[in-house]
Amino acid sequence: MQITEMSDYNKMSEAAAEIMINRVKEKPDACFCLATGDSPALAYKLFVKRVLEEGVDVSRLRVVKLDEWRGLPKSSAATCEYYLREQILTPLGVAEERYISFDPEAEDAETECERVSALIEECGGISLCVTGLGKNGHLGLNEPYGGPFARVSVLSAKTKGHSMLAAAENAEVSEGFTLSVKDILASKEILLLAAGKGKTQAYKNLKKKTLSPQYPANYLWLHKNAVCLADMSSLSGIINYDENIYFNAELLPAEAFYKQERNLEYLLGLDVENLLFHFRFEAGTVGSRNFNDKRLHGGWDSPTSHIRGTFTGHYLSAAALLCKNGKNGMLRAKADYIVDEIRKCQTANGGQWAFPIPEKYIYQVKKGGWFWAPFYVCHKVMMGLLDMYRLLGSETAFAILTDCAKWFTAFMEQVSSAELEKMMDFQETGGMMEFWADFYALTGEEEHLGLMRRFERVKLFDALLEGKDVLTNMHANTTIPEIHGAARAYEVTGEERYLNAVKNYWDLTVTKRGMYATGGQTSGEVWTPLMRQSARLGDQNQEHCVVYNMIRLADYLFKFTKEAQYGDYIERNIVNGVFAQGFYTPRMLETRGESVYAETGIVSYYLPLTAGSHKVFSGKTEDFWCCHCTVVQANARLWEYIYYLEKDRLIISQYLPSTLKTELNGASVEISLTAEDPKEDCLGVDISASGAQEKPKRDTYTIKLKTSKQADFAVSLRVPWWITGKALCYIDGKEQDTEAENGYFTLRRRWDENQIKVVFPRGLHTWSLADAPDTVAFLDGPAVLAGIVAEERTLRGDKNAPESMLAPSNERVWGNWTKQYKTINQPNGFYFKPLNEIGEETYTVYFPVEKC
Repeated sequence: MQITEMSDYNKMSEAAAEIMINRVKEKPDACFCLATGDSPALAYKLFVKRVLEEGVDVSRLRVVKLDEWRGLPKSSAATCEYYLREQILTPLGVAEERYISFDPEAEDAETECERVSALIEECGGISLCVTGLGKNGHLGLNEPYGGPFARVSVLSAKTKGHSMLAAAENAEVSEGFTLSVKDILASKEILLLAAGKGKTQAYKNLKKKTLSPQYPANYLWLHKNAVCLADMSSLSGIINYDENIYFNAELLPAEAFYKQERNLEYLLGLDVENLLFHFRFEAGTVGSRNFNDKRLHGGWDSPTSHIRGTFTGHYLSAAALLCKNGKNGMLRAKADYIVDEIRKCQTANGGQWAFPIPEKYIYQVKKGGWFWAPFYVCHKVMMGLLDMYRLLGSETAFAILTDCAKWFTAFMEQVSSAELEKMMDFQETGGMMEFWADFYALTGEEEHLGLMRRFERVKLFDALLEGKDVLTNMHANTTIPEIHGAARAYEVTGEERYLNAVKNYWDLTVTKRGMYATGGQTSGEVWTPLMRQSARLGDQNQEHCVVYNMIRLADYLFKFTKEAQYGDYIERNIVNGVFAQGFYTPRMLETRGESVYAETGIVSYYLPLTAGSHKVFSGKTEDFWCCHCTVVQANARLWEYIYYLEKDRLIISQYLPSTLKTELNGASVEISLTAEDPKEDCLGVDISASGAQEKPKRDTYTIKLKTSKQADFAVSLRVPWWITGKALCYIDGKEQDTEAENGYFTLRRRWDENQIKVVFPRGLHTWSLADAPDTVAFLDGPAVLAGIVAEERTLRGDKNAPESMLAPSNERVWGNWTKQYKTINQPNGFYFKPLNEIGEETYTVYFPVEKC
């Protein structure tokens, strides 16, 4: 199939009409199979106009109706029959005997399909099939997972919302007749029209060429004479939720991979009945199970918590991320079961409310009463359902969300802007604005765009656009999801004010505020003052939710700008946040027996940075803090931040060992990214072993590329902020005369099967507190080091020469280089290890330095 992208709908329609008119001129007895809907409407009008103006003979033209809603009266204005007669048959005077169509009132579906198939065969087959791209990738009424031979389809929730059915006068339509995918592929020529709001995701899927029953339209890639005309004014106006979700990226064994596997193991171990308990309890379907049941979750997911059930939404999101590309079937089955049961609860609740808390929580907050963050709960549940649809194609999840949207639309009609503003000031609303922007991108429905705009926090956005610092001492994780909403709103509307709000927010939270060495900016969950962090060192620094959500914000800005600073920020927060706070596992040699430390830790809510700190980890089912929720998402999506595409450029932003399959400049590209350890073997005989007498002072990465054919494109490699010397780059062993520009090595050439190697000098460096420049943290590359000491100690040396105070310690264990250090030239010595390897040890991060 060939895709031609057109600048607007008019030009797409003109090109389609040109193809149709040429085919009927070439073959007056052609057989056209025609779809209905908005996509081809203008093309049909232009075709009819040209036929009449140019006097083209269409007396022998045959017309086949591609599909029909089953069960509607023939006279209904909602039928495809009515549409085709209005648009084509009557204006052109097509004789009845030259028209083949499904009867919407046919009682025996199989007999009707066989009748239509026989008539098509009698007339010699279809010359040209004109069809549109459906919002969920359907082709005609061939729904996802319907199979290539199905001619009677069960309609998805999204298809039931088709604009044509608005004229159906409340008739229930649940099935459709259609020519099968196989029938369409038997056409001599196919013209696919891709246009309209809500179809961006389907179009992105189409371009990936993935042959799957989940995307029926993608089977057109099997046809040698198929053309797709795309209206980019409607398709590019809504940017896809996340370009990277369609990349076939997978982690390779390394720290990120092991965190992901721990996450998977944890999710598989949870009881789905506990995850569903609050939904069923609210719906009155819990049966005899008592809320005092000891098997139920505790903490914030306990039956008496106002935000019970929140974790289930995060569970679904994490499961969807971990099950992409058909992986982890057991987890997928559990997630699908949860979705199905939530649908049952929604039905029991009256058909719209699908949440684990009562509706009255929200109504009470509207009245000025107090319940803990009901909008937040709703957002997390809908977020999980959205990911189940977006990543795994769950039509049940989409149906739940469609009905939830009806509830929120009705509720918002009862709430004034002033009331909603008070509710936002009083309660966390989570990412409601971002969710509705996401949902609007899928549906194109104006009511969903309206919900997005209603959840815009006007006072906050206005202050940000004026450059005012209203954030100091403000709860951080309330506002970050609201700014995610602005970022997504910019993507779906293109309105610059949203982008400006996002950039100003970043400027106020990171650039002007400064950060701790770990990348965090908070204490006690509020933003620290601008460039004044020293007095805020404490036992509640760096909430994990803030880490995760600020990574997501940096990811948005990276996609908007491709500036390396955002990749640097993501790396710092992955290494010293996600790795340091989630799924802790003690590093003990098996030969040493049992670990003296706790077996595991799910998440450390805070990352304390004061002297004499220690992490407090949650249990598996006892706590379920908000950070317990974000940790399962954070460790399910680490692969998302590695690779980015920009036209004919591949950007490698994070050096997490991984593989990628994608397409660049017409070529399929396979990539593997691995980290090199110069000496791993300790058993074999190696005459060069004496050359590795100290820990390597570099990080080396190898990127192997293999293309299906030679292709010209650029590869940009982020050069990390922490390097201690000149970075080097090689292609197929040959050093490149390349200087880093704007934070990247950019290599543009014709690629075939090549190997890139980059070497980043790595060593110790320090990071000062903004308002106490002689108080520093030590870092090894991007990793913050923690002193294993229970009190603050003043060190003697040069803060700009950390080697004057620290030296490697216990640097080699079997075949592995450690990242441990010890103090030197100090009255009393102690040891350092990476903060992300700290478990239950007492530690200190910042140390005053006296120059000696």
